[in-house]
Amino acid sequence: LARFFPRQLVFFLVGLPGLLIVLLMLTVREPVRGGYLSGGPKPPLPLAEARAYFRKEWRMVVFHNFGFAFQTMATYASGYWTPAFLMRVLGWDIQKVGDVYGLVVIIFATSGIVVGGQMADFLRKRGKHYGRQTVMIAGMLLTALFGMFLPVLASDANVVFLLIPMVFFSSFGVGTATAVVQEVNPPQLRSLASAIFLFIVNISGNGRRAYTGGHFHRICLSGQGHGGLFAGFGRRDLPECG
Repeated sequence: LARFFPRQLVFFLVGLPGLLIVLLMLTVREPVRGGYLSGGPKPPLPLAEARAYFRKEWRMVVFHNFGFAFQTMATYASGYWTPAFLMRVLGWDIQKVGDVYGLVVIIFATSGIVVGGQMADFLRKRGKHYGRQTVMIAGMLLTALFGMFLPVLASDANVVFLLIPMVFFSSFGVGTATAVVQEVNPPQLRSLASAIFLFIVNISGNGRRAYTGGHFHRICLSGQGHGGLFAGFGRRDLPECG
């Protein structure tokens, strides 16, 4: 029989209740389809027409999908490397990291998704057609603002103070990005648009999250490389990041 380590058993204990929650979906009724101009539901579009539509709307496919993919990459990379930062720089043990950082993520990542969605809905009701994108961009900028001070103000109190808003604002785009895909595409293409969106996000963002953060640090921020980046992008160091 397979042998499980304690850290692996944690995933089982956390994941098993999720199977029970999934059963609650059996109580959810399929909503009545709407959003059609006239005539009720339409049959699925032929693949050729779908390709023509996405080719015409290529800016949405590229900028929105890859923009959120890069945000996802940064968010998950910080999730992977923040515990290592806390242990290596501040000397925290793994239990303290789990207690503090885990509690921050549980509370503020969840609340960030909810608050970000509420803000986006508020802007949409006020007639701001780009309300959801505005919330996403604001979340990215605020995450970067607090995140860039994290390694500079490295003390126990400062780290917790910076982690809370960083985690909170990094979650703004989770719900809003998915909602944008559903809103801007016609009903017949929403499932295909969602599949393209998730494919790009999972391959480009989630798939390279931990590797990209570690690789960028090794190439660009090791040795004298960080001197060029933070002291005027010195000529000698730029090729190392190219």
